[in-house]
Amino acid sequence: RVEAEASDSRGQAVTVALATPELADSLGAITAGGSGRRDSPHITLSTADGVEACYSNELVRREGVPLPRATAPLLVTGKVAGA
Repeated sequence: RVEAEASDSRGQAVTVALATPELADSLGAITAGGSGRRDSPHITLSTADGVEACYSNELVRREGVPLPRATAPLLVTGKVAGA
């Protein structure tokens, strides 16, 4: 479920609530660039030319705006692939 949206001239991302505790646990081990800090689970939707997808980590921390609860939930489906 999409929880919040963040965007600026360099990129766009949405934060998500993970569907199962098992998925949350498996992704909980992933930290931001080895810094030990855990980022919010999110999906990078777009970036401007020359902007790397990792920019969305900063974007959601700085600009994340919760979506109104009154709106119908937006369900995002897809496959997660590891690098």
